[in-house]
Amino acid sequence: MNFKHPILEHVRRRPALFLGRPSLVRLQAFIQGYSACECDHHFEVVEQDTSEFCDWLSGQLRIPSNVGYVNMLLAVSDGDDAVAFDSFWSWLDKFRALQKVE
Repeated sequence: MNFKHPILEHVRRRPALFLGRPSLVRLQAFIQGYSACECDHHFEVVEQDTSEFCDWLSGQLRIPSNVGYVNMLLAVSDGDDAVAFDSFWSWLDKFRALQKVE
């Protein structure tokens, strides 16, 4: 799965239904589980390419990209997972807007 996958918009609108509560850590686990399910059941798999987003976010936050987007956002949210979850969607919107321009 990548960050263009339609299921993400469902999770965004109803995080409690999919995650139990707004949580970036839980969202990452959901994405990984969903991707594993796609592979196991031979669904059309959209590669999980988050590296471009990670590299871009790293430049924006000035944090090394090797820590991953979850840890970057947790770091700038003082470890508050719910704040990091909300922040993720804001950053993703900015990233997607830049992708449309390019």
